[in-house]
Amino acid sequence: MTAPALILQGPDAREEFRRWSLAAAIVCAAHVGLMAGYMLMPAAEPEGAMESPAVLIDFAPVPAAPASPDGAGRSSSLDFGLDRAVL
Repeated sequence: MTAPALILQGPDAREEFRRWSLAAAIVCAAHVGLMAGYMLMPAAEPEGAMESPAVLIDFAPVPAAPASPDGAGRSSSLDFGLDRAVL
């Protein structure tokens, strides 16, 4: 009883070059496609519409209280007459 022998031949140089060239072309095409997709992606717009007006609020100046002539350096609770309580 005889069995047929499997004889493996060495790879052909042209076939190997073609295989690696195809692999390189696929990788380059994937990179170019990803870069083109990133470059053509629209820029993110900030929240709100471009036509919306700006909101400006003008505050009135805070009136300054005049300095009391006799209470310089006293606390504010004493300025209301709380120090003259009747017992």
